[in-house]
Amino acid sequence: MFRCPVVEDYPLAILKPSGLLERAAAPRLRQALHKALTARPEVVLLDAQRLRAEDDLELAVLAVLRRSCEEAGVALVVCGAPPELAARLARVAVCRHLATAPSVEAALDGRAGRPAPSRRHAFLLPLSSSVAQARAVAENACTAWGVAEIAGPVLMVTGELVANAVRHARTEIGFSVELGRYYVVVAVRDGSPTLPRLRDPDPETGGHGLLIVEGMSASWGSAPTVTGKIVWATVRRPRKID
Repeated sequence: MFRCPVVEDYPLAILKPSGLLERAAAPRLRQALHKALTARPEVVLLDAQRLRAEDDLELAVLAVLRRSCEEAGVALVVCGAPPELAARLARVAVCRHLATAPSVEAALDGRAGRPAPSRRHAFLLPLSSSVAQARAVAENACTAWGVAEIAGPVLMVTGELVANAVRHARTEIGFSVELGRYYVVVAVRDGSPTLPRLRDPDPETGGHGLLIVEGMSASWGSAPTVTGKIVWATVRRPRKID
């Protein structure tokens, strides 16, 4: 039976497929990648030690995975392919551009693949001081990327998302800010499975946070992860005038 568990170890995600890669297994592999990308990792490692393939055509799904990762701005590295599988990957034209490594350990050592560029991240404790820490990371990133003119909304979104995680999740927080082609993406991970929702502000308890995020961002959303949830928001980059 084909299986593909996902191991999340932010900023990495590791796919661990095992069994025969046949037509019926391809959707499971794509679903596993989608699950991994939901948590916005910097690198996806596909541990191919226990993966078998009897038909070269079925290997085309790996090229599909690579394109999905590229669209998400994430590196995909195929690690530890057995000799027969490695030979097949080298022979199949659509798989020749896959980044490979002799093992997961080699990939982690940096000998193959690189984290997606233009991303800053930090691990934060559930403390009020973490809001200022995350905002400092976001401000430095905007300055370094030459998008200081949108630092205001990026910092507002960052502060509200991190403050919500501190206030409601009370777990370790993973914060990242990423420069995309059209947007700056702010993402916050925490250990609580409860997804946020918009609600009317309460004079005593507040509740303005997500309203501010919605007003300052082009879009925002949330999704469950293996260990809790991730909440993200996008801020549109300034349009260049040629």
